[in-house]
Amino acid sequence: MTARKKKATKKKATKKKKATRRSRASIFMINRRVLARLVGCSLRRVTELEAEGIIVPARRGKGGRASIYAAEVVIPAYIDHMAATPASAPERDARRRRDIAQAELLELKLAVQRKEFYPAAEIILAGQTQVKSWTAKIRALPRQMVQTGIISRDVEQKASDLLRALLTEISNWKSIDDAKKSARRKL
Repeated sequence: MTARKKKATKKKATKKKKATRRSRASIFMINRRVLARLVGCSLRRVTELEAEGIIVPARRGKGGRASIYAAEVVIPAYIDHMAATPASAPERDARRRRDIAQAELLELKLAVQRKEFYPAAEIILAGQTQVKSWTAKIRALPRQMVQTGIISRDVEQKASDLLRALLTEISNWKSIDDAKKSARRKL
């Protein structure tokens, strides 16, 4: 091979290198953070996808340098991967439901500790105590009315019967609607 041919061959090789450099430069290069934003996932997921071989960096990061990805290559690869995977894996759904249930349980426990909620047994006990105390006061009312001279002894039994009927009516209430119906009626 003559010197002239060698020089011409060398020029062609240089032109090819420049052409490949230009074509690489025309590819849209992005880093891991931009890729995560584009595909809508976390940086950790991008790392997992790279480890799984789903996305391949154009230039791997070395010595503190970040990996660089060719957007034209990795985004279609990611889309193909997402199309191939089922929409919702049952184990992911089960894990998500478990996490939600645990979070709700912790919120309820915290609310009880802050005294924002009380256990049902405490509420029932407080309600029963209150009902017993005002029931005793209502039953004693006719006697007190006689002692203060508001009613006579003859009427005491009728007042006592009337208040006993009132207490019986109240004890039959099972809901707020029953109380409202009772308020509309006359005893």
